[in-house]
Amino acid sequence: LQWQYCKPLEEQTANITSVRMHPYPPKAGDTITLTVAGRNEHQIHGGEIHFSAFFHAVKLYSGKEDLCLRSRCPSHSDGRFRYKATERLPIF
Repeated sequence: LQWQYCKPLEEQTANITSVRMHPYPPKAGDTITLTVAGRNEHQIHGGEIHFSAFFHAVKLYSGKEDLCLRSRCPSHSDGRFRYKATERLPIF
């Protein structure tokens, strides 16, 4: 699974350490689970996450939501976090 930061690395507030998708590779119409793990410099008590997902350069979805809906708030005291989302891919 390939991923990239949306902003230059020096502008990132979080260090992403892993991105996993199940099933991988996905097929049109599959329900996928995406798990992103990483570490912030400090403990996070809330906020908003902005996201976009592409499949073969086709934008599947994008949006923003309360970080605490799919992640632990506050984050671990050492800044570790895990964000988990489940989405259904469109049938092309």
